[in-house]
Amino acid sequence: MLKILIPEKIPAHNKGEEAIFRGILKTLDFVPEKKIYLYSKSPQYDGSKYQNDAEIITESLVPDPENSKFRKAAHVVSYITLHVIYALFYRINKKITRKIFTQKIWKVYDEMDIVLAAHDSAFAIMHNVLIIFCKLIGKPVAVYGTSILPFLYKKLWVRYLTKICLNMSDLITVREEISRDVLVKKIGIKNNLVKLTADKAFLLEPLEKQKAITLLNNQGITCGRGNIIGVTVVYKTGIFNTLKFDIEKHLDIMAAFIDCVIEETNGTIVFFPHSIGPTDVDDDRIAAQAIFTKCNNKNNIKLITDDFSASELKGMIGCCDFFIGERTHSVIAAASMLVPAICISHPDDYRTIGILGLMVGISERIYNVKELSVASLNQFFMNAWNSRDEIRNHLRKRIPEVIKNSMTNSTCLQKLLENKKLLKK
Repeated sequence: MLKILIPEKIPAHNKGEEAIFRGILKTLDFVPEKKIYLYSKSPQYDGSKYQNDAEIITESLVPDPENSKFRKAAHVVSYITLHVIYALFYRINKKITRKIFTQKIWKVYDEMDIVLAAHDSAFAIMHNVLIIFCKLIGKPVAVYGTSILPFLYKKLWVRYLTKICLNMSDLITVREEISRDVLVKKIGIKNNLVKLTADKAFLLEPLEKQKAITLLNNQGITCGRGNIIGVTVVYKTGIFNTLKFDIEKHLDIMAAFIDCVIEETNGTIVFFPHSIGPTDVDDDRIAAQAIFTKCNNKNNIKLITDDFSASELKGMIGCCDFFIGERTHSVIAAASMLVPAICISHPDDYRTIGILGLMVGISERIYNVKELSVASLNQFFMNAWNSRDEIRNHLRKRIPEVIKNSMTNSTCLQKLLENKKLLKK
């Protein structure tokens, strides 16, 4: 049985993250018997959602990026110290080490065959330490389907450390060209080590259409009777947190925009929450409810508030005639289902630019939120709305290639495991 550790959280509250996890599982279809250990900050919730696919652990070398600087520093000092001691003991005598280090995280390190790290834009400075640790205890590590954020090359010491450590890793797959260029051209990672693939969320299997229609019917949404326009909005997180955007201004503009969309299309707006917690900041339903309260055309708006899986949401989004998303992975779900869409983001978010803009090829459908206004957003939407057949035809040609690229993650990992003699013949 192949034992795999994913040392950072992939919270099931966030359906884009869940979609990535399901995509990871899809890339592991070639492994008949496997056990996945997954770090979680919400062990009860994630345990219930992933119970058939992963065993939850609650400790990780990589600190939570949402923690305060003090808590991160305390975590780094304590965990690095323990990991150094463990690695030294492990290299000298594994049997004695097993008797001394009895907590679950150490047992997982002992049992695991490979580490799959930095699945999303999760790569942090501490991942460098993780790579060194894995090398010390003789375990292969793959940086698997990541995007690289600017901090990795803007500071000289971080760039140098990252160059040394990433060149020690066994495999690096990135999901868009921008990250590949950053790693190879700006940081100096060996070109043959970095593989360009695609986001694993494209591999998520949607709920079959008839079942998705039934779910929508249960929510009071009837397919085939007028246009259905799906919307995902965020509250105090994501792009608006990054830009320190005025939240009330955002809600006011989106409410007025939604009214314009209804009047222009005579459609039904359906708010799909792509994250439901665990805190209010991360709950899309709060933003949707606030916008709904401010809208005039409430009779044409439906709010989805139930906790649906990523697969169920993708199936329901696939029943829409158009989609508007403030979360990248909600738009990935729409594009995967060949639903014409626009994404509300900003030019500095090269995760979105790289995946949707360059990989999927819909850069002209990414709206710059820094220019957010009712008039400009409505004009942007109408241009896409009037081009929806053209967008759908483009997606029909492009998405199969993106899915193929995403499965390259699987090909690369299989080759690594074979070279490491970790696969049974």
